[in-house]
Amino acid sequence: SDLTAKKVCGAIKAMYGRKEEMNITKHGFPIPSPESGEVEADYISRCMHAIGSEYDTQEQALAICYAQLEKK
Repeated sequence: SDLTAKKVCGAIKAMYGRKEEMNITKHGFPIPSPESGEVEADYISRCMHAIGSEYDTQEQALAICYAQLEKK
């Protein structure tokens, strides 16, 4: 759920410190940035498609995508 993703996102932020450090996946691939005018659902879908397989759980990937969205 979104609440779970936000909790995981908070834990990831706490682990990494600054949000700026979260621009790459754990395997070194870039995390997509939201495009101008892109709605949240479209960005999250695109981001999950790009990085979803990089993490042990979908919740981890979702939290990373939400954190990237918050940066913009």
